[in-house]
Parts: sequence; C-alpha cells; structure tokens
Amino acid sequence: MENNFNIELSKSNKRIIIIFILSFICILLFTRVYLSINSNKLVKEEILSIERNAKVIDIYNNKKEHNFPYVKYSNGTQKILEFSYQI
Repeated sequence: MENNFNIELSKSNKRIIIIFILSFICILLFTRVYLSINSNKLVKEEILSIERNAKVIDIYNNKKEHNFPYVKYSNGTQKILEFSYQI
C-alpha cells in the first residue's frame, strides 16, 4: 500500500499561490518595520493619554447597566467601579 499524494498544479495556479505568499510576507514585513519604527511613539502616546489627575465627583448605581456601580470623574468620564474607594 503505497500512498502517493502528488498534487499537480497548473502554472496559473502556482503563480497565484506564489503571489499570495509573497503578498502575505510583504504585509508581515511592513507591519514589523512600522512597529519597530513607531513603537516608542505609540507607547508614549498611550501613557500620556491616561488621565492621572481626576477627582471622583460621584459614585452611583447605573440603572441602564443593571445597577452596576459607576464612578463619575471631574474630567467628565464615567467608568464602572472596579474597586472600592476609601476616603
């Protein structure tokens, strides 16, 4: 019992497969180069976007969100209460 799994492809099918593989490799290389160049900039923007100096204005149960406790900050953002605040 000899199993031969020889797949024969026409020239046009081989060309399509090669083009697909090359385009996939190009996309991966482009992504790698872009991230290596801009990684410091992206990390800096992410760190600077975090609001660190906001006061808690109100803690309330949001009826629209199944009465989960929410926090309202002085900068206007409202987020779900992830941990209990202590004064």
